[in-house]
Amino acid sequence: MKKIAKYSNGNIKIEEYWENNKRHREDGPAEIHYHISGKITAEYYYINGNLHRTDGPAMIRYYENGKIRFECYFIEGKHHREDGPATLSYYKNGDLCYKEYHLNGEQHKSDGPAYISYYQNGNIEVETYYQNNKLHRLDGPAIIYYFNDGKVENKIYVINEKIYHDLFLYSVAAGSY
Repeated sequence: MKKIAKYSNGNIKIEEYWENNKRHREDGPAEIHYHISGKITAEYYYINGNLHRTDGPAMIRYYENGKIRFECYFIEGKHHREDGPATLSYYKNGDLCYKEYHLNGEQHKSDGPAYISYYQNGNIEVETYYQNNKLHRLDGPAIIYYFNDGKVENKIYVINEKIYHDLFLYSVAAGSY
């Protein structure tokens, strides 16, 4: 069943597709939001009430200029992507603002940072390492903050969400894994 809400000027505000009282559509987004001008501002892909899409992001939000603001990948309602970041956010000019890696609903990346944010100049602002939804890194800092010019501002060492202020104690703990 298709439901439509409209602005007072008659333009579509929200278009939704439902089946068995759940958002559901197999041939496109099950929920589409529009700006009063008629431009699409967001698309959400649902199967049986869960955000789900196998051939692209299940959630996409747009700036008024039509460029993508935000995209998220979901499988059966879980934040998930195996071949790249599961969340990508962009500045209005289209440059990358941040990216996050998720597997089966958990923030996770085994071979690098699971979250990276960028300054508008393209330099990295912050890197954080997650494994199984926990701040964790054995071979270096789990959180690294950078200055706008790319130089390291601060490093934080974490193992299984325990912060180590003493680099020696961190090294001993990391060696025991």
